[in-house]
Amino acid sequence: MRSTKGLISLFSYIRLSNCYFRVEEGGVIGDLSSNYLWCVDPLDGAIDSGHGYPSFAVSVRVLFKGKPATTGVVEFVRDPMCWNTHTFSAVSGVEVPFVMGKKFMLGDTDKVERSLLVVEFGYEHDGPCAANMNLFKEFTTSAGEQED
Repeated sequence: MRSTKGLISLFSYIRLSNCYFRVEEGGVIGDLSSNYLWCVDPLDGAIDSGHGYPSFAVSVRVLFKGKPATTGVVEFVRDPMCWNTHTFSAVSGVEVPFVMGKKFMLGDTDKVERSLLVVEFGYEHDGPCAANMNLFKEFTTSAGEQED
């Protein structure tokens, strides 16, 4: 988080002095009275790396007056010979998100019960873990079970 805060501090003073930032682990930097909130979360891929999957990413979301304005994720993926990036973005008011600058075509699944749910609960085994498990149980129970 320290390097993320340093980078955000630099950008905030150079280019975005009228904004404020919320970074991973709750750090806040910048003008708290600003209409713009930049939320930055480096998805550092520690678990992926530990399992031999060479990927990490950073997500950035901008809120304007408390409402989502735009979101982007840049994933850095290592192939055997080089690093590549995959970019994902969405803008409020635009019907579809983009992947690598092209419209992301949504599937024809029209019911949550027929969709794929991917979750990560982290490593906390106290209150947050129990709350996450309860929400997961509630969601999967209300969505119903599907057989292949």
